[in-house]
Amino acid sequence: MPVSLRVLVSTDSAYPPTTPISVNSSSPTRISTGKFEGEISVWVKDFHGEGAGGDGSEYFDKRSGMTYGIVVRGKFLDAPTADEVVFGNVFERPIRDSLPWGTAVAVKFMK
Repeated sequence: MPVSLRVLVSTDSAYPPTTPISVNSSSPTRISTGKFEGEISVWVKDFHGEGAGGDGSEYFDKRSGMTYGIVVRGKFLDAPTADEVVFGNVFERPIRDSLPWGTAVAVKFMK
């Protein structure tokens, strides 16, 4: 089965994220919670998965060495603690079979 990518965000304290957003769209996705207001844009080079909002050329033409970008812009409505701000990625299945050759060597080197 080919590898597919789906980008989801949480608009509250729910985990795991459940709200799909558009990828490579020139219009950012608005996010509004009780503690944050803003917008997010996600760019993935050569993305053809669920939620494709464009080809990403306006982002990647200016950034030739990049393969992805996540842009978050907004403001916290009150001062959050470090425990309240979470940013990361979650994969539904292990990605080890889809990683490029040499990844294991690079990971061992970093340890």
